[in-house]
Amino acid sequence: MKKGEMSITVIIGIIIILFVAVIIIYSLSTGFNYFNTKICLFGNCYTNTDSIQNKCKLMCLDNDQEFCTKELTLKLNEEIQVSGTCDELSYHKFDGFDIEKCPDLCPSLNK
Repeated sequence: MKKGEMSITVIIGIIIILFVAVIIIYSLSTGFNYFNTKICLFGNCYTNTDSIQNKCKLMCLDNDQEFCTKELTLKLNEEIQVSGTCDELSYHKFDGFDIEKCPDLCPSLNK
């Protein structure tokens, strides 16, 4: 091998490391939900309650108007789905699901 040349194993190793890094970054940014629903290792393969609760909590903390306007679909199990904004979903109480209300953010919508 000449000076400055890389062997094929080094190139393949770099490609594998980059691929694994992309998967880890994507997983950390989405909370592993994509892989959890596709692989189904952790039991709750058909629910997204944690993801919806986290999204709504962040929207409320950030005073994001999407809390009042963005339509989300809550999947409670394989058959039951409820759609609505975070504000609308905050009025629903299901087992293991509770979105805190954000009254100062959607005053015109709250009754």
